[in-house]
Amino acid sequence: MRLSVKQTLSLAALGMAVLAAPAPASAEAPEVFVQTGHTQGVQHMALSGDQKHLVTGEGLWLLKLWEVETGREIRTMKVEGGVGNVQFLEDSTFVVTTGEAAVFYNTYGEKTATLSLPKIGDPYRKYITRNRKYLYTEPGLSISLKIFDIRDGSEIKLPENTGDLSNSGICNLGFGYFGIFYGMGADAGLQNLRNTGYVIYDQDLKVRKRGMIKGQVSIGGNLKVDPGLKFVYKNRNFGDDPRLTKYGLDDGEAIASVKSRKHSGIILLPDGRVVINSPRMVEARVITDPSNFIQDLSVIEFLDGGLYKERTMTLEGLSDHRAFLLGRDGLLVAGLSGGAVRKYDYNTGREAGGFGTVPVLFNFSSYSDGKLLNIMPDFSSTEKWSRLTFNLWDLRSASLERFNVSNTNRDMYQKEHKGTGFKLWTLSDPDALWSKVPKQFFADNLKKRYMEFYEKAYPTPNVFLRSPQNGGLYFGEKGTHISAVNQATKAEVARLYAFADGEWIIITSEGYFNASPNGARNLNVRLGQKVYSIDNFYEKFYNPVLVASALMGGKFEAAADIRQGVLPPPEVRIAAPQDGRKYGDDTLTVTVTARDVGGGVDGIRLYHNGKAVGEDARGVQVVPKAGASSRKFAVTLVDGRNDFRAVGYSRDRTESNPHQVTVFLEAAKKEVSLYLFAAGVNSYKNPALNLNYAEPDARAVAGFFRSRRSDLFSHVYVTEIYNEQATKAAIIAKLAQLENTRPQDAVVIYLAGHGESVEDKWYFVPHELAYPEREEEVKSGGLSSDELAGLIRGIRAQKVLVLIDACKAGGALVAFRGFEDRKALAQLSRSAGVHVVAASTGSQFAAEVKDLGHGVFTYVLLQGLGGKAAGPGEAVTVRKLMGYVEENLPELTKKYKQEAQYPVVDSRGMDFPLIVPK
Repeated sequence: MRLSVKQTLSLAALGMAVLAAPAPASAEAPEVFVQTGHTQGVQHMALSGDQKHLVTGEGLWLLKLWEVETGREIRTMKVEGGVGNVQFLEDSTFVVTTGEAAVFYNTYGEKTATLSLPKIGDPYRKYITRNRKYLYTEPGLSISLKIFDIRDGSEIKLPENTGDLSNSGICNLGFGYFGIFYGMGADAGLQNLRNTGYVIYDQDLKVRKRGMIKGQVSIGGNLKVDPGLKFVYKNRNFGDDPRLTKYGLDDGEAIASVKSRKHSGIILLPDGRVVINSPRMVEARVITDPSNFIQDLSVIEFLDGGLYKERTMTLEGLSDHRAFLLGRDGLLVAGLSGGAVRKYDYNTGREAGGFGTVPVLFNFSSYSDGKLLNIMPDFSSTEKWSRLTFNLWDLRSASLERFNVSNTNRDMYQKEHKGTGFKLWTLSDPDALWSKVPKQFFADNLKKRYMEFYEKAYPTPNVFLRSPQNGGLYFGEKGTHISAVNQATKAEVARLYAFADGEWIIITSEGYFNASPNGARNLNVRLGQKVYSIDNFYEKFYNPVLVASALMGGKFEAAADIRQGVLPPPEVRIAAPQDGRKYGDDTLTVTVTARDVGGGVDGIRLYHNGKAVGEDARGVQVVPKAGASSRKFAVTLVDGRNDFRAVGYSRDRTESNPHQVTVFLEAAKKEVSLYLFAAGVNSYKNPALNLNYAEPDARAVAGFFRSRRSDLFSHVYVTEIYNEQATKAAIIAKLAQLENTRPQDAVVIYLAGHGESVEDKWYFVPHELAYPEREEEVKSGGLSSDELAGLIRGIRAQKVLVLIDACKAGGALVAFRGFEDRKALAQLSRSAGVHVVAASTGSQFAAEVKDLGHGVFTYVLLQGLGGKAAGPGEAVTVRKLMGYVEENLPELTKKYKQEAQYPVVDSRGMDFPLIVPK
């Protein structure tokens, strides 16, 4: 395994923000904060014994506490006095030693105690025993560590530590043990030592074991013992034949020996495997990046008869030679240069997640006509280049339109400054450098200011760009984000975050947010001692309409305000089946329990491999005695792995953290079928609503799958209804038939026609709905996103793709009405646990182009299915198709001189192949 990370843009600070306001007694006021990750290389790492929590530290002052399983940040802590060392004493307590004190924290990141430390030894190499009685110092340049009474600083002397040359001194043997090893039988110098005596102490300094090793192990190298005190391992890391040798502590015999490496150390894993870790010499590192440390690891598993197994890997790009941890079950955590902290499985070498993502923020902003430019200049006088990098926000749609766009000009030269003799670097053609920046941001007198540009050492955007204010709002950079501030009241209206992986999130002061598909994972909410993703508040606070209105200076009446408090969600668990169980029968009952912790239990939802199972259990009755409710779900397992995830909701629809289990079905492979349902309405009861391409587009999609039978599916079943057949009742009936599918099957649903939004719901307009401009008629006669989600949840197939091509029936759009579509359709994806790709446009003209013979959306869709969404010989999967549509639909609409059309793309559930192009 080779790890290599480069981060060129990492401007971030703590960025913690408490959205505080008086809260009703029945609700808790939450703290909203962004998990930014580290902006510098990590020097400190500590892992709890149960592997649930990780502490990482950068520099001397900053620590972060993480959940290992989810990668979620719990809290960022600034440590006064500087961080000397971090260690877990118990699973629920870690301690930070500074120059003068030991500061104790619980796993909520709360400081629980502070203990003054005696002034002894190296102030940054102090450790505390788990019983909190003793302090010991890391050896550093000395051979032996020293132990002190934590109360008065007096050194504790162990009688076996004589100070002789044949004495190892006090060794930290790991797992809470100290040991002393000393030569025996020497009558003619150190070279003639025949045996080694030993004594092992626990952290209460009680003798746990004495004995003798047959051979010389007391001089040089590393010594470690196993938790059960059965073996001692010596790593001789110098000389011509460095070796790792395993000895039995009871009989003193050498059991096995393997080749080691010079300058190496050893780590003993709880399962008995030994890791030899050796840093590369300085000459082997990348000299231009002094933090790019490299570690070679060998994981040794000793077998019977002196045999052993070895797995080797290389960690590149470490921020420090100690910036890695190994735990049970293959867990490897590595701190990389630039601040990234990643999680790996050292059994396979595969990456398994990470901890935090660094925000990308540039140092100048400019506003123009609903767009916000965030830009940064850079230059190199040695390599003679100048660069501009920027992000472009679309405030009207509350989204990040362009990310990390960069342009470099390599034609710099020096010019004398007004006869002073001083030479400044400038460009021969500034236009080339600024060519990618949208012209709407340039000041009116840009050309007149070129002379000012020539007199600058590097391009300064505020010389040329418009101011970062929009009438009543001012946009300013705040370390991790752009802050939108009301100029009259000075109150913060919203925050805009862009992250290094291209994800983004915008959140208003009330808590309403809009985000990229994975952006919400970077924003967390602390409620009491528990941390939730902002995604837990999705149903209440995901609202692109209100976010866009806030960014454009509009006024709106918030239905909810996260600062006023939320009701705590229930604690949800999957009571049955047990995690990891294997089954031979595909029929299973899943039992989910929800315990009320004060906010009530308004619903329980179960997802099977990402797709919702059946209807929500709304208004669940709580058993008064136990304070818990339960619901049973009858499910059919698919071949192999089956992932179950359960969530619950409080009375105000705050979502709980999920509980997950995985089980396996070991049975014969089943046939997989594809079911496609297509509905297209060209001809409406009201002729004024008639369209040109809805019916042909639906027929084209149905025809594509009907004619492209492949090895992926044993059968392809196509159901179609068009025009006067496509009534609401008929569409519901056809979708209800899909309940008879099997879990391993795949379903594609395609709807083409008019669409409307009323309040927070989206409606497909069936043939018989004559007056879509009348909201009550739409509510009663349209097929709502809620109804569609309910029908989809009833489909037994777990692989579901919903494709919607809908245009507005009412001509001119009400302000932000298009974003209401986006909200409702994204919630459809989330609540049902399916993939949704939808183009909801403002008019027929925007949806249809005569030259293409199709609506633009369906044209791009068919191009992607035909093979353009995948590489040669590759299957077109759902996520590849979604990515292709998302990238190409805006470009194609621009090509035909229309306003760019951005589809709703929301991906939930498992990815699956649709077609293998011939």
